[in-house]
Amino acid sequence: MHFVDPDSGARTRSIERTWSAIKRGWNGTNHVKGQFDSYMAAFMWKRKNSTAEPQMEFLLDMIKEVYPPRSKDKRKLKKKKKREQSKIKTSPIRYSEKKFFN
Repeated sequence: MHFVDPDSGARTRSIERTWSAIKRGWNGTNHVKGQFDSYMAAFMWKRKNSTAEPQMEFLLDMIKEVYPPRSKDKRKLKKKKKREQSKIKTSPIRYSEKKFFN
């Protein structure tokens, strides 16, 4: 038995380790018949980007490059963020002594 195939140069341990990781991710999840290619693509993307930036932020940045937000959308987001911040600052927290001591 060889750890590196003399003909192809494939590394046995690397291949087995990768398939093991795929199987661990495969177990315990719901699957749709005929979607194996999609699951493999997702596995490869996660593996490639696991040490880079956080995956969700990276994905959103990639989407923004392809579909940049329109200026109207940017204004809506700014207004929404401003409303949320004003709610946080202006709403006092009131405690009822009865809740804590009864």
